[in-house]
Amino acid sequence: MYDTIPGIDLPDHTKELDQAESLIEKYKTELKEYRPTIVQDNKSYSNFHHKIVQVLEYIGDLSIPAFNLSNTLETEYFKRHKHSPELARKMWTQHYHRVHKPYNVLKNRCFTLLDKLEEEYFRLHNVLPPSDF
Repeated sequence: MYDTIPGIDLPDHTKELDQAESLIEKYKTELKEYRPTIVQDNKSYSNFHHKIVQVLEYIGDLSIPAFNLSNTLETEYFKRHKHSPELARKMWTQHYHRVHKPYNVLKNRCFTLLDKLEEEYFRLHNVLPPSDF
């Protein structure tokens, strides 16, 4: 029912998201295997942090068309369900969240990896990592 909205044409980012997921998994494995080396000093930490942030930014860039869809979806669902604004809002938000799900899953994995990286740095140095990169 939701995919029959005319004028909604989102790019298929399956291949790009699969590549991003592969990188996330690679970095997750690297952090497990090379943890002491990755967090041994500020430069190593910063380099690894930067690699994760690059993937996060890439996924964010891919998700821009989905973000731009919000107003179109809202308008269309409220047109279709004038009699029930609650239903329109529910259907609009469900559709919007479904469109974003593949991006959000990978972005959340990046944030989790960044948290683990920071935890490892703290575990080794007993101070928070530098935040000025």
